[in-house]
Amino acid sequence: MQKKKRHEIKSAHTLSPEQHSLELLLASIDDHLVTYDREWRYKFVNDAAARVLGKKPDELLGKSIWKLFPEAVGNQYYRELHEALRTQKRIISEHFYPPFNKWFENHIYPFKGGVTVFSTDITARKHAEALLVESEERFRTMADAAPVFVGLTDEKGKVLFVNRTFLEFLGKTAEDVLGDGYGDVFHPEDLPIFTKAYGNSLRTHSAFTLDCRLRRHDGAYRWLYVTSSPRFNANGTFLGFVSSGIDITDIKRLEKQKDEFIGIASHELKTPITTIKAYTQVLSQRFQKKGDHASADLMSKMDAQLNRLTGLINDLLDVTKMESGKLEFQVRSFDLNALIRRTVEEMRLVAREHPIDLRLSEFGSVRGDRERVGQVLTNFLTNAIKYSPPGKKITVTCAKRNGEVVVSVKDSGIGIPVHERERIFDRFYRIAGDNHDTYAGLGLGLYISREIVERHGGKIWVTSKEGRGSTFSCSLPLKTAPRARANK
Repeated sequence: MQKKKRHEIKSAHTLSPEQHSLELLLASIDDHLVTYDREWRYKFVNDAAARVLGKKPDELLGKSIWKLFPEAVGNQYYRELHEALRTQKRIISEHFYPPFNKWFENHIYPFKGGVTVFSTDITARKHAEALLVESEERFRTMADAAPVFVGLTDEKGKVLFVNRTFLEFLGKTAEDVLGDGYGDVFHPEDLPIFTKAYGNSLRTHSAFTLDCRLRRHDGAYRWLYVTSSPRFNANGTFLGFVSSGIDITDIKRLEKQKDEFIGIASHELKTPITTIKAYTQVLSQRFQKKGDHASADLMSKMDAQLNRLTGLINDLLDVTKMESGKLEFQVRSFDLNALIRRTVEEMRLVAREHPIDLRLSEFGSVRGDRERVGQVLTNFLTNAIKYSPPGKKITVTCAKRNGEVVVSVKDSGIGIPVHERERIFDRFYRIAGDNHDTYAGLGLGLYISREIVERHGGKIWVTSKEGRGSTFSCSLPLKTAPRARANK
């Protein structure tokens, strides 16, 4: 028979086979397991405990822990062992043992004859926790020093952290806002908007941005541009949001002043332009009567440029009205197919070099502002003509789909790069051509078109392949009137 380890032989002759099997099992587990008698002598030591103690089991069994490890006398482990033996109550604790440079989690179980201890090496966990604390402290230091407002929430939307900059803005302490947050400082008109956006993002774990007004410590409401992004751990579990805010009150004020100026200037320009247009038409008629066709042709070109200038001014006026919430709609039922046919015929007169293919299906009438919807169609067609080479076909389709009607204008032009598609409906944004020069225009047509379509309860979008053309589409609900928009 093979020679058995001495610490196994010492107990085997007094134990039943079942008890001996249990002892062998305990000897082989990964946790450190030791038993002391009332004199603090080792009565049992498993292999894992012997390894961490740096001794063989035979060098430990029957010997006092305090004689083998005198530097432990009086430390936390020493006190807890004596406390457990005295009170006969279990103690669970963590302690650091400098000679081993390790952290241990101890489960101390007293019994009448001594104490049994299960220990786990938690050094790696403690290091990770220390790094996490250091990382959190670094984040807090950076966040507090940042000139923007920063906040963290958990997966349920409870506020975990707000930086010093934001607290000073609000005139509150961290205790005031942690947990339920700071909903009481939102402008009454903006709180429902923020709540809806945040609630949707909380359900879908998605980011959102919006402009909203918050009450400063002095009672004044300030405009903030807020961005919230979801946080996830390494396993992809949603942890909450990290949010930032920038005070844009001054920017808002300048935008308002600019819009007011544009509105006034546009109104003032319309009168002289209307007068010049009238004179141009009179002169054109006179040149025609005199047979001076060259001069008449010049007047026609001048009239076309005046029409273009009038369109630009109208766009500026529409933007001003949109920003102030005063873009008006004349709602009635109308035949959308008839509007499309009329708009296409008008565009064919001014763009003879571009064949336009019309594909319509019957679906009845829609309800909305006929002229505004026509403005969207004109913009789609004008862009298709502008960005398509002469001779390239443009296709206009209209069909019913899932309770709505979808109108699309497809061209064979330069297409739109992927990085520009998200911004194509932004105000003043224009696409660059092959030579990186932008095409003529203010970049307002699609911005206005999006507002018109969305006010009708529809959607607007674009699909495109660079170098192979684009398709601009919008959907309109059947029998749906444009909704009002609050004026902020």
